[in-house]
Amino acid sequence: MGWSSVLVTQTLFFYGSLCHLPLLHVVLGRADVEVEQASLVDHAVHWVSDENYPTIHAKAGERAVGIVVQLTGEDVARLNYYEGAFSYDLQTFQVESSGEFRTADVYFPTQNPPLGEPWVLDNWVEKFGRVNVEAAKEIMSYYGSVSMNEVTKRFTQIHSRAAALVRMQDRNQYDKRADRSADIVVDDARRPYSFFFTLEEHDLKVRQFDGGFSPQMTRAGFVSGDASILLPFDPVRKRVLLVEQFRYGAFLAGDSDPWSIEPIAGRIDLGETAEQAARREAMEEAGLEIGELHTAARCYPSPGVSNEFFHIFVGLCELPNDIIGVSGKADEHEDIKSHLMSLDELERQLDTHQLRNAPLVVAASWLLRHHEKLSR
Repeated sequence: MGWSSVLVTQTLFFYGSLCHLPLLHVVLGRADVEVEQASLVDHAVHWVSDENYPTIHAKAGERAVGIVVQLTGEDVARLNYYEGAFSYDLQTFQVESSGEFRTADVYFPTQNPPLGEPWVLDNWVEKFGRVNVEAAKEIMSYYGSVSMNEVTKRFTQIHSRAAALVRMQDRNQYDKRADRSADIVVDDARRPYSFFFTLEEHDLKVRQFDGGFSPQMTRAGFVSGDASILLPFDPVRKRVLLVEQFRYGAFLAGDSDPWSIEPIAGRIDLGETAEQAARREAMEEAGLEIGELHTAARCYPSPGVSNEFFHIFVGLCELPNDIIGVSGKADEHEDIKSHLMSLDELERQLDTHQLRNAPLVVAASWLLRHHEKLSR
């Protein structure tokens, strides 16, 4: 294979997620890059323990398999920006490619992270590939305007948003929803704010019901990850557990009591299903082991202004008197108090409009219609 005529400044050897060409193309900002299979002798690649990315380390007799790529200075600058979030620096080695050794730079960890299982690219691609490609699109959109130190602070939420997009792509397929993407014309897109959420703006036209397109309009909305919401129900004692915590949105609304009574809820972490997230949040927020999960709804809470998507469950569990208390993750400034409420009281508050949390209204309505068969 001959190398392209693009000005070459460095040869790099990739052994991990950047061997996935869709990710590499996003990071480089171009797809016209040529690669060759290569290996680095006396080295091995393993997952970083409890993480979703690999690390390389010296190990006699092993061989780290990957690719070599010749890149421009701008390519390397983009790669350094992307890799800066992972504490890796370039080091020079001799790698073997096509039966010959050549000098190449390799992203090596600046520390010695704990090792997990041997790295298998196909396993990573299956579980994390699509999410990381989508996350890389947002990360690289900040290249040249936001420091990597600042982007690193947003890393968890960037991947949460990417995972939500991938889940929606899957739902589109599973639900066999119509593809009406051709009925939307985007003229420009902006991201004026990004941190825990992002605020995105689009100048767009949409097809109207008379068959024509609307005039160009500007719309803005919050972009976030998906959330799992759980109403714990004890079918023997006929009661539910609710949690109480300060809610910023209610504060912004001018509510004199912005502490919300609501179900257990939380963002779905990377690599989790909605059901796994519901069980994890139950343990974190209330110390609850959940048995059967029943889906009450999967829905947008406010599609006019946000892409947020809710997975609302009722979970069966035991709710003795001593289960209540105060809990939450200190590093997330959570201060969560739990309450027990009888099914009769839940129905009374629903009918008298005292429940002000929409997911609770949905979950309570479902439970009050179905609780008898859950109690059998």
